[in-house]
Amino acid sequence: MSEVRRYRCAIYTRKSCEDGLEQDFNSLHAQRESAANYIKSQSSEGWEIIPIHYDDGGYSGGNTNRPALKNLLSDIEKQRIDIVVVYKVDRLSRSLTDFSKLIEVFDKHKTSFVSVTQQFNTTNSMGRLTLNMLLSFAQFEREVTSERIRDKIAASKKKGIWMGGNVPLGYKVKDRKLITNPEEKKIVQSIYQDYSTGSYTVEQITDKYSNKNNKLTKGKVSHILKNPYYIGKVPFKGNLYNGEHKAIITQALYDKVQDILSSRNHKTDSNSLKHSDYTLRNKLHSIDNKPYTISTSTKDLKNNVKQKIRYYINPTNSNKKLKYINAENIEKLVKNLVSNSAQQLTKQISKYYTDTPESVLYEAVDKTTKATGLDKLINNIYISSDKLICQVDAAALSKTLDIPNNAVIDEGKTINLENEMSLDEVKGGRKQIILAASQSYKTEYRKKPDVVLLRQLKQAFRWHRDLVKQKYKSVADIATKYKMDRANVNAILRMRLLSPTTIEQIMSGTQPITLTADLLKRAFPINWPEQHKYFGITA
Repeated sequence: MSEVRRYRCAIYTRKSCEDGLEQDFNSLHAQRESAANYIKSQSSEGWEIIPIHYDDGGYSGGNTNRPALKNLLSDIEKQRIDIVVVYKVDRLSRSLTDFSKLIEVFDKHKTSFVSVTQQFNTTNSMGRLTLNMLLSFAQFEREVTSERIRDKIAASKKKGIWMGGNVPLGYKVKDRKLITNPEEKKIVQSIYQDYSTGSYTVEQITDKYSNKNNKLTKGKVSHILKNPYYIGKVPFKGNLYNGEHKAIITQALYDKVQDILSSRNHKTDSNSLKHSDYTLRNKLHSIDNKPYTISTSTKDLKNNVKQKIRYYINPTNSNKKLKYINAENIEKLVKNLVSNSAQQLTKQISKYYTDTPESVLYEAVDKTTKATGLDKLINNIYISSDKLICQVDAAALSKTLDIPNNAVIDEGKTINLENEMSLDEVKGGRKQIILAASQSYKTEYRKKPDVVLLRQLKQAFRWHRDLVKQKYKSVADIATKYKMDRANVNAILRMRLLSPTTIEQIMSGTQPITLTADLLKRAFPINWPEQHKYFGITA
């Protein structure tokens, strides 16, 4: 009797969101258990499970940028896997194009693909044909559904139907339709009437009506003055359609306001060319919402050299030290505040990027906040003697990210970054104010060890030593001993693979402030101890 050939089977699991991954038994465990049982049922055919876990928790199937999948492909190319087993086809990929490329890699290295619940086996031509047909219809269905939704929105807007979103000031929603809100209607009419006289700026309008509606900001007032909904129209792709809702403003008044806005914008554009180096122009305000204007003074240096010094000024500010602010200093401070707030910004917008891993989103946010100009990211800045508040435009931030932009963030949505500061007066010429950020924003590095990170690093070395000495036979034994989830134990053990420089920084407390225990959970997506044991790599 000839010996049965041995087939090395790898189980791949995936879950799109991170919800529930902390549970003792989650979706990834369920997928793996089902696949393992299927492999065991084929043991008479020589199927054997390899002990490596290829688990992508919190990763979308819409692309192949997944750590465990990359490790799986790497091991396939190294001829370490004969069969890839998944619970369902879409666990491997939801894209027909990506799936076809993956199957090409599998075929090139003579690796078969099996779906447990759908009975697919690409070792034969019929299995491949059936699989491609299924994926083709699945992708076709998704594309048709998207087209139907887009067509429905377009047709509805052309009929003047309100399709949701932020409700314009002056209206409320009833039975999915916009109806007039009497109290807010008066505010909108007064805003248009005052601005049409030409005696008020947008800033002054904001100051006047912010008491009547505390949600009004300069940006929202500008939007109100340009919003065609108030003349009973619905805008769509550059065109206006008659809406189902009633108009609040007459066409004549609306046109008059647009003419004033256009003329003032033209003057602003001309002036901005002259003062283009004031990146916070029209954005800086006192804490009581009084706007700063720009100014320049000249300082005589040696050899008849003159130096121009830029300022933001607010003569009406009750705090004398804040009437004149050195422009270079405040711009640098705000830039540092925004560029060092990637973690907070990521947390705020992550709810709009459900299919994007937080680590990927963090890298994109960190990159764009360091490279993008303040004039594109910030709506308003408010300053007092002990505090600085920056309002980051969430929609503008989203548009600058170097990742697929499927997020829908309402215009006007802002993220407040607040920071303590101190004021120091500098003598000479006009009064200058040196604004010093709090210590957390002065430096990119910590000054004391991260207790959680340090504790986990020590655990990683201790557990590794115990595994080598066979005090524990497996990661599961450690998880049972310390009453922890197995995935968390693996995440901690991987920290031993950090570079000596990084380990030394963690121990001395000089690592980058963004380097946290949570971030390191995604640093090494493989199950390190099991990989070393299986492939015979010396620990």
